[in-house]
Parts: sequence; structure tokens; C-alpha cells
Amino acid sequence: MKMKFQSLQQAHTLLLRDIERAKGLKNAIDSDLDKAIKRERSIMKYYSWYKSLTRELRDEYGLDIREEFSTFAKAINDFNGYDYNVLDIINDYKELKSVREEIQIIQSMLEMNRPARDKLLKEIEFLEEKRSYYIQSTNTFEELQKRGLGLKELKRLLSRLVEISRANSLPDNEALPQFLNIVEKQYDNKLGFESIIKSLKTEKEKLQEEVPEYKMYLQLQGILNLQIVHLNHSGVTNEDIINIYNLVTSLKNTGFVDDLSLNMDGNSPIRNDTVSKNEFWTRYIEKLRSLKNIHVAIEQSLAILNNLKKEVEMLDRQKQELEKTCSDAIANLNHIVYQITYSMNAARQIHQEIDKRLSTSHRLNPLIINLLILNNRDEEYDNRENNDDK
Repeated sequence: MKMKFQSLQQAHTLLLRDIERAKGLKNAIDSDLDKAIKRERSIMKYYSWYKSLTRELRDEYGLDIREEFSTFAKAINDFNGYDYNVLDIINDYKELKSVREEIQIIQSMLEMNRPARDKLLKEIEFLEEKRSYYIQSTNTFEELQKRGLGLKELKRLLSRLVEISRANSLPDNEALPQFLNIVEKQYDNKLGFESIIKSLKTEKEKLQEEVPEYKMYLQLQGILNLQIVHLNHSGVTNEDIINIYNLVTSLKNTGFVDDLSLNMDGNSPIRNDTVSKNEFWTRYIEKLRSLKNIHVAIEQSLAILNNLKKEVEMLDRQKQELEKTCSDAIANLNHIVYQITYSMNAARQIHQEIDKRLSTSHRLNPLIINLLILNNRDEEYDNRENNDDK
């Protein structure tokens, strides 16, 4: 009897141990399942957002995010430079749109003013020739006036030469050349060459003094003419240069280059009225170059978006694997619960059978009882193997 009780107690202890082990396994599976469900919800939430964004871009703006993925990725990367501040991004794109419109206006003005530019170039060439002639005439007149042969004296000389030519029956326009010819041929020997040499030396010294000034003037004219000719060949007229200058001057006080009007440390702003003209032009050019780089930044952002798309596809595959793992875990858990329930029912039936037999026959051979217990255990083991095969 004592041996029967001990064997039953051992069987009961084994059953309790199996139950505890099954409960621990169930709790671990429940924890893993909760984590998988939370992760699945997060993935589905992101995937739903992505689907909604794709549908909205396709329906509202006619954009296929799969084809424009690299462009969107570069745009998002560009937004990172603004700390994802919506107002800064909108303002910058407004400025870009304004700059594009101004460029189109300037290009149309260039095409419209091209005939006027060609006409002005011809007029400039003609005026340059006249200016050179007038400068030479003015210098000659000033030189003569310094030597005492001013306008009044020239008029008197001319009148006398006209009188002489008329007295000699010569045309008025030949009076001066004839007079100069006679003076050069007949009076040089009498007057000597001292006065001529002295006059030439004086004129040479004056010219030498004027050489640096003329040299600087010609160098400046050469540089300016080359730059103007280069601009004109590029389709930019003088009027266009003036209009561009007026445009940049008007932008100086509009905050167009405020983000560039900072010190090198990026802390204290520089007032526009303290910025030199050259520095302001340099910053204006840098601003235009930065607007040019927006397209490159958009392409980089689209590349990042493409990588995110690949990550979403990988997460979808992981999700499917997790769903399969959860299904297998649930099936295993149900099988374990079924085995536990079956074991408990079997143990209960064994206890009832033992109690029933003990109550009817106290003289039952202990060996028969042990055989019954072993038989029940064999049947339970067979049932477990059959369930495992299922």
C-alpha cells in the first residue's frame, strides 16, 4: 500500500513538474508573441503611411514615388539642412521660384534688347573714334594755346592767309597748305633749327609726362572693353547690366542674402549697410550657386528614400516570417495544453480507479495494482507519442 502511494505521489509530482514547465513555456511564447504583435503594428503603421503617401502623390500630383524615389530622397535630405522647418523650406522655395521668374524675365529682356545692343555697339565704336579725334584736337589746341597761338590768333592767321591766297588767285582751302609749304622750304635756313629742336624737346617732355596717365587710361579702357565685348558676345547689353545692377541693389534690403550676411562664426549678423559692394556681390553669387545645388540635394534625398523602401520590403519579409513563427508557436502551445489536459484526466481516472478498487477489495494483490499503474503509464506514453505524430 505504501509503495502504491509513493508511486502515485511520484506520478503526481512528475505531472506537476510538466505542468509548471508547460506554463513557463506558455508565458515565454506569450511574451514573444506580444513583442511580435507590437512590432507588426509598428511596421503596419509605417507601411500604411507609405501606401497613403504613395496614393496621395499619385492621385493629387500625378507622381509615381517608385519612379521619383531618388528625387524624393534628395528632397528629404535637403530638408534636413533646414532642421525640417516647414516655414524655412517654403520661404526658400518661394525665393527660388521668384529667382526663376526673374531669370526668365531677364532672358526675355535680353532677346528683346538684342537689336538695340547691336546698334549701341556700333554707336560706341563710332563715338570711340570721334572721342579719339576730339581728344587729339583738344590736346593740339591746348598745346598751341600754351605757345601763344590761341583761337583768336588762329582766326587772325587764317584771315591773313585767305587774303594772301585771294590776292594770288588761289582757292581758300589751299591757302594754309601753300603757306606751310613755303615756310618749310624757304625759312628753315634763315631761322635755324634751334627753335624747332627746343619746341620738339618741350613737346617730348610734355608727352613723357602724359605717358603714365595715358598708359593707365588705355589699360583701363582695354580691360573694360574686353569685359564689355565678352558680355555683349554672351548676349548681355549695357542696358541689361544696368538692369541687373538695379535688381541686385533692390534685393540688398529685402533679406534675400540674410542667411549669407553672417560672420564666419555664424553668430552675429552683418548689417547690409556695413557690407562692401564687392562683398555683397560675392554673397549674391554664392546665393545663386546654393540655389543651383538644390537639384543635387533632392537627388540625394531620393536615394535615401529608395533605401527606406528596401528596408520596408525587408521588414515585410521579416513580418511574414514572424507570422509563420507565431502560428507554429500557437500550434505547439495548443498541443502542449492538450497533452497537459489529457495527462490530468488520465491521472484523475487512475486515482478514481485505485480508490474504487481499494474500497472493494482490501486484499488486492499489490503486484496487480502496480501492473495497472504501469499499464496506464504505457497507455499515456502511447497517447503522447500519437499526439506528437499528429
